[in-house]
Amino acid sequence: MGIAKCSVLFLFDCAQARLPEVGMDMTNAQTARSRGAVKRNALDGIFWGALDAFFRLAVQFGITVALARLLTPEEFGIVAIVYVFMSIGSMLVDSGLSGVLVQQRDLEEEQISTIFHFQWMAALAFGLSMVLISPWIARFYGYSILEPLIWAMALNVFVAALGVVPASLLSRALKFRLPIAIGMVSTVLAGAVAVFLAMYGGGVWALALQPLVMALMNVGALWLYHPWRPRMVFRPALLRRSFNFGGFVLLSGLLELAYGGFYALFVAKVYGAADLGQ
Repeated sequence: MGIAKCSVLFLFDCAQARLPEVGMDMTNAQTARSRGAVKRNALDGIFWGALDAFFRLAVQFGITVALARLLTPEEFGIVAIVYVFMSIGSMLVDSGLSGVLVQQRDLEEEQISTIFHFQWMAALAFGLSMVLISPWIARFYGYSILEPLIWAMALNVFVAALGVVPASLLSRALKFRLPIAIGMVSTVLAGAVAVFLAMYGGGVWALALQPLVMALMNVGALWLYHPWRPRMVFRPALLRRSFNFGGFVLLSGLLELAYGGFYALFVAKVYGAADLGQ
């Protein structure tokens, strides 16, 4: 009995000694599975991102070729002038905050809502300011059509701002397929609208309305399929914290845009929209 008792006690002691190792093995296995899932999601994102880039590039190339046969260089140049201002507006509205939504670890729900409200208010303020100065821009470049074009394309900046948060939250969750699928469909349909307008004498409006149609479809689908909804809250302190993270991204983007944008505006003023659209 004594030997049997000692044997049982020995085995019990060994089992107790092995419990931490078993716990560590389970933890390591869970960590490995978690890392494996993240790796698969990352590879999935790379694949779908590459597919999306190739698809959009091919479709947009075909659309551009079709529009180039239907529109004049001057019409391309006139829209290019507006694109410079809209690119600046889009960058100011984003302010690097989409990167905050994707990358910041300790993201709070109130911070997400604060970013959303800031972006749509900034887009609205930008749109109103462009409406006010659009007559001056039209007179400066000598194209009266610039005034209504600026109004329409400023609306695109506002609509696009409404979709930044849902799209960023999907990227944060490594859910790439939905926004990519939405983007593919909207690219094709918006391009079809642009070609249709150009074929029936739409002129510059074919180019101006293409991004607006795309933005409406993207944002509408994102809000339809993503469950997130903003709260009625705005915390300036959380916004300042977000700017600390995204401010450098904004500065870098503005510096990069400054050269190309200034060059386009300079060519349009000195040589005319036709030379810019060549």
